[in-house]
Amino acid sequence: MKRFAFLLGPELLWMLFFLLACWLASRNAPPTPTGNTFLERAGILGAFVAIALTFTVFFVPGVHRGWLLGRVIVAVVIGVNACLFKLIDGVDYGDSRNSGVVGIWVYGILAGGVAFVPGIITTLVLLSRGSAPPE
Repeated sequence: MKRFAFLLGPELLWMLFFLLACWLASRNAPPTPTGNTFLERAGILGAFVAIALTFTVFFVPGVHRGWLLGRVIVAVVIGVNACLFKLIDGVDYGDSRNSGVVGIWVYGILAGGVAFVPGIITTLVLLSRGSAPPE
């Protein structure tokens, strides 16, 4: 089991978040105003929640924490962009309002940053004090 412990990292978590984003985007076919609004809100709230949940990988027993913070950072940067762009792909107003749909990405990145920056700071403080959960 220890040999496959690296699979329990942030990459697996973001793969699940991406599959959820794909499923949500596919549910809005054909695009409806209600579905568009839902995808917009899911992009903003989902980015915040997903990034906050990513830091829970530090509590998974058996995961080597040597490069885990670096893996979290890379997974968050790639994963949040992939998920937001997939949700944006599912939104279609059919008129000139489509030009503002990229605002979902901007708001999602801002909302995610609210969870990302404190998460990194807290993790660095806990790791420097040796207060990280036991391996």
